[in-house]
Amino acid sequence: MLWEKIYYKFKINFKLAIFVLLILSSSLTNSQYKQIPKSINKTSSSVRDFSLNLKLNETLYRPENDNIYTSENNLFKLHFDNTGSDAVPQNYNFHTSIPDYIILSSQYLEASYFYLHDTLGFAIPPIDDSTDPQIDVYFSNLGNGNYGGTMPENSVTSTLRANDWTSYIQIDNDMIGDLFFTQDTSALKVTCAHELFHVFQLGYNFFGTDVWYLEACAVWFEDKMYPEVNDYLQYADEYKNNWGQQINKQGSPDFYQLYSWNLFLDEKFKDNAENPILDIWENILETNAITSLSTFFMENGITWESALSEWGISQIYCGENNFPEESLFPDAELIPQIRFDNYPNNYSFFNTKKILSQEITNEKYSNSFYKIIDIPSVKVHFESDNSYSIS
Repeated sequence: MLWEKIYYKFKINFKLAIFVLLILSSSLTNSQYKQIPKSINKTSSSVRDFSLNLKLNETLYRPENDNIYTSENNLFKLHFDNTGSDAVPQNYNFHTSIPDYIILSSQYLEASYFYLHDTLGFAIPPIDDSTDPQIDVYFSNLGNGNYGGTMPENSVTSTLRANDWTSYIQIDNDMIGDLFFTQDTSALKVTCAHELFHVFQLGYNFFGTDVWYLEACAVWFEDKMYPEVNDYLQYADEYKNNWGQQINKQGSPDFYQLYSWNLFLDEKFKDNAENPILDIWENILETNAITSLSTFFMENGITWESALSEWGISQIYCGENNFPEESLFPDAELIPQIRFDNYPNNYSFFNTKKILSQEITNEKYSNSFYKIIDIPSVKVHFESDNSYSIS
């Protein structure tokens, strides 16, 4: 079963003026299945519906460019044009014949590579051609606010893993336009980090059910690598109005809005593990993301319900006028607090003694927020036949 509903019944009596926020979290088990991987794109939030269509189109051929630049440490081949619709900006401050955009891209890619492998400990991704081992990066005019994409190309037969793939990267040729949340070199930094992490991910495992976690991890790494950019805040701005969905919901254009899931996990478990996200990916070698996360939580003495609840609490404590010191997000003061405008059933205002009875529905792997203000006193009673946690 892809999803189930959990029902809660409660009554509240009121006597004392206070603010109460209820966070309910639920988790159920998800089955694993294999699917031919499609391209994985980083896009601006304003065109995510369009980018989703791109994600679901299998890559049939590689782009073609006129020029090739090999990065300093021979890790990447960057394919680019100096003329035509795919031309990169023609600035030459670092090299007389190689555009700055390409030089900077190679530096951002190599820095991200060394940080992923040497500092965080992720395994080097499989190479696509032993005679031409560099990771290929193509620069094209992707348009419509598309920062870039990573294309799974061939399943690897040299390993015992059934779901690791070779891949290549596409990056927008200039990062300029109203549809980009960040632009120019700032956008280029996080795109290089984001797409390279997809290349590393695909060397571990890829299941069609895991696109949500692929994107959550890639957004986490772009902020881990370049914390000064904060490009992910575009997704935070959307999430504040669109919260509460199950985190692994398929066919959703909102995978990027889960940016905070790994920010939370990385901070929450940093004292338990040298690199919590790596531990999760080591489990993904043999299984899907949900099962890997379940194993990780069990090994670290926490339940899904508690993890979802604490993640929710961190979201509530965001914002400059709230309690960022209580949140587990590194940039809590920059992240907007969730809003209740679109959730009238989750917001209640009482200034007289009343009793509130309400039935709550929660999807699996999701949390719900209930804001009740100006309450004299509170007595809450819950009934449920399923797993849940309340904070």
